[in-house]
Amino acid sequence: MRKAQSSLEFVMLISFALLLGSAFLFVLQQNLASAQKDRDEVKVNQIMNIIENEMTLAEQSPVGYSRTFYLPSSIDGKNYLINASIDGSGKNDVVIIFGQNYYVFLMPNSSIVQYNNPLLPGENNITKKCTSFSCTIVIG
Repeated sequence: MRKAQSSLEFVMLISFALLLGSAFLFVLQQNLASAQKDRDEVKVNQIMNIIENEMTLAEQSPVGYSRTFYLPSSIDGKNYLINASIDGSGKNDVVIIFGQNYYVFLMPNSSIVQYNNPLLPGENNITKKCTSFSCTIVIG
């Protein structure tokens, strides 16, 4: 009877150790995934800052301003998609799709923006055109 009890205690001890180890690995994996998501957000925000800075620079420049700017071709070696649009109410937004996540940025309405071509990773052009009534920032 003593050997059977020892075997049962050993099996329960091993089961408890496996359960504890599994819980530890699960928590570790969750923390690593969260840290990776935070790093991805920082990289996406850096891309968005490039776009915002280029638009601000174009707004503050004289008529006829034109410049080529570059967005990174990938984020940590992984491709991303970028989409900029203006909805019916005039709201200008930029959506960056990276991995399984969508990052939406609402641009300030301080100027009228027109997208001739979509924003793309790599080379993009920005121009400031003005009429007697208003100025337009043209990207693409």
